[in-house]
Amino acid sequence: MAQVKKEGSPTTRRTVQQLHGVAIAKQRAALSFSMAGYTPPAIAWATQQHR
Repeated sequence: MAQVKKEGSPTTRRTVQQLHGVAIAKQRAALSFSMAGYTPPAIAWATQQHR
């Protein structure tokens, strides 16, 4: 399951968490692509999920 964002501001933690929740519910892997990058809280949260 993938999500592509082409927005003017970085993708937030909330958006990343929502995608993750949907992927878990559907038993899929989550991939996120953001042309504007990610906020520091989004990066920190995603990093913690892959430990």
